[in-house]
Amino acid sequence: MFLPIPLTKPRKWMNIRIRYIERRWVDDFGEFYTYLLKNAVIEEIVDEEELVWRITRDLIREEISPVDALAIREFISSVYGIAEEYVDLILEKVRYELILYESDLKKIDEEFGEEDELDIETVREIMFEVQRMYLEMNMDRRTIIKEISLTYGLSEERANEIVSWVESYIFS
Repeated sequence: MFLPIPLTKPRKWMNIRIRYIERRWVDDFGEFYTYLLKNAVIEEIVDEEELVWRITRDLIREEISPVDALAIREFISSVYGIAEEYVDLILEKVRYELILYESDLKKIDEEFGEEDELDIETVREIMFEVQRMYLEMNMDRRTIIKEISLTYGLSEERANEIVSWVESYIFS
């Protein structure tokens, strides 16, 4: 569960993990549950920009449109545990990032799609792969270029161009 930290500039959010004990009671009237709070631990404190980036990344993976504010709101509440009263604090920033991402994809499609006949879904897939290779697998640039080249049947020069573009998108 993420909660905003009041009076911080820029706004920071804390990720809280709550542990509780669930007790189930059964009597003549039915089944009842009681919860006993065991403890609450602050897992991490992140800047709002970092949280917006994480949410945007997950929304892109789920292919949720920036136009569908209700779906974005439900996703943020269910996946990140942000209470509805706090969702509005970041909703517009997330939608803005999604719109920027979609416009960048259209530019890529125009630049790279005609030459190599890469459709927008393939470009999106390549972006996710490059991000995963950099951020999760800690691969070096040369290995990533070779992997993209072999996986998608591109020349190494073309894979280098695409990886360079994705790097500028990730690290900007």
